[in-house]
Amino acid sequence: MNKNIHDIWLKAAVIGGLWGASEIVLGSFLHNLRIPEIAGNILTAIGIILLIASHHIWRERGIIWRAGLICAALKLLSPSPVIIGPILGITMQAFLVYGSISIFGSNIVGYLVGGGCAMMWNLVLRILYALVVFGRTLIELYESIVDTFFGYFHLPVSGFWIPLIAAFLLFFIFGCAASVVGMYIGRKSVQYKNTIQIDSNRSIEHFPIASASKSNSSYSSVKILFHLLSIGAALYLVYSNPFTLGISALFLYAGIIFFTERSILAPIIYRPGFWIGLIILTALTGIFLGEKNNSALISAEGFQIGVEMSMRALFIVIGFSALSRELGNPHLLQSASRLGLHRFTNIMQVVFSVAPHMIAALPKGTQWRNPVRVLTGIINELEDWLSVVRQHQKRVNTIYILSGKRNSGKSTILEGVINGLQDKELRIAGISAPAIIQNGRKTGFYVQDIRTGKKTLLCKRRSESIPSSPQLFEFFDNGLNLGKQALSPDTIKDADLIIIDEVGPFELKGECWAETIEQIFNNSEKPMLWVVRKGLVDKVCMYFGAMNRHVFDIEFHNTESIVSEIIKNIKQT
Repeated sequence: MNKNIHDIWLKAAVIGGLWGASEIVLGSFLHNLRIPEIAGNILTAIGIILLIASHHIWRERGIIWRAGLICAALKLLSPSPVIIGPILGITMQAFLVYGSISIFGSNIVGYLVGGGCAMMWNLVLRILYALVVFGRTLIELYESIVDTFFGYFHLPVSGFWIPLIAAFLLFFIFGCAASVVGMYIGRKSVQYKNTIQIDSNRSIEHFPIASASKSNSSYSSVKILFHLLSIGAALYLVYSNPFTLGISALFLYAGIIFFTERSILAPIIYRPGFWIGLIILTALTGIFLGEKNNSALISAEGFQIGVEMSMRALFIVIGFSALSRELGNPHLLQSASRLGLHRFTNIMQVVFSVAPHMIAALPKGTQWRNPVRVLTGIINELEDWLSVVRQHQKRVNTIYILSGKRNSGKSTILEGVINGLQDKELRIAGISAPAIIQNGRKTGFYVQDIRTGKKTLLCKRRSESIPSSPQLFEFFDNGLNLGKQALSPDTIKDADLIIIDEVGPFELKGECWAETIEQIFNNSEKPMLWVVRKGLVDKVCMYFGAMNRHVFDIEFHNTESIVSEIIKNIKQT
């Protein structure tokens, strides 16, 4: 990783990271209030306020659009199954604010126009999404409803554009209001110093981040192609004859999703508002579209059009949900790096490691009752967060991770890796944790200095119940002291590789080897090999800011391949 990431990217990382963190924290709270349409506008207003207020402190040209890209990329951490729309929305909002400031300057006009246009983009995005989901027939339905309304009241003007203009004007005014708040905070934030206390070492075990769960799923570019082709083919069949082809295509596609990735369907199936909307849409098309027989309220032709639009909507929503899941692929950044976007991927690795701590530090839920005060506190902490980002940016240690499920043989593989590396005359320091087995059960662990071979008791089980609970282990000072000595600066100074077995729940709470790992990061650039339980890899890497990592899942890697890869990388460096 490049240690000298340009300062503007580091500052953009702070703004974009705080913007993304507020989206996750406040978004979860607003989602629980069941006001999705209003929630999206509130989150956009928060973003506008943060961008404009922070621009009063850091006025570097281009910092706003960079912050937008970073915040959009952070949506990959969001627990939400749908991320395509938010990514497009956030990116465009930042570019609109940046464009307005570039044209009109860093003044009241530039900020007001930028905030107004950014908020209006929400409406533009919703209209575009509706057209994609329901097709051009939606325009005919809208026109018919508006004409009927204006005709009923005998209004002399054409009403097609009037509701749209009124809606855009309301959104623009709301965006201007957010801009005013941003300007106020940017100028007056010094009055509320130290509203938020940063705790960059807080445990991230219970953070509302989806990356860890996503990482357990398989991703594939082939799946992306499959979903795109399936949606295209299915949409063609919806409007084909006979009509049953479209229904068959829908059930076939939904069936494939159900049996392969059924978690995608759950948010759709259990969302009553979505189904009620489809029913209302179908009824409206039956009333306002198609030829009616005699005095019938609903025409058969219009009803069929409504059913076709509803089927199209189902295809698009299911397909977009599937595509959003594939975009959660943690390897996308690696692909971007191979395309030459090294600076962006490097800064995103920093942001991914700092974002959990930002989420932990931000006020939660009802603490946002005074949003001006909260946002003022956030702006006043920009320089402190910049220091945190710079600290994480310096963490260039290569981290090799030996990963596997509980009781999958990680210790056995590690022993073979140690022997293989030593046979290659690699100088190794660190600790291993041989298990104590009694009556077929693990009752404790030793800690062993790999360099000297010295071994002593590290911990033992306190109780027979809940065997997976870490609180049931009693740790001994002699074992902890031996481990810390084996990882001390004097012991590891001549090592080619430092091994730590293992890094897990205790370290995520700041216990056991957590402080020692921090010291190694801060004082050395030596590569490390960690043993980490499979489900904790993302959390551990985020907690310690381990950005340059290589994961060896023992389900797919054997001892020889791991030794070969480590030797190859160390020789190259």
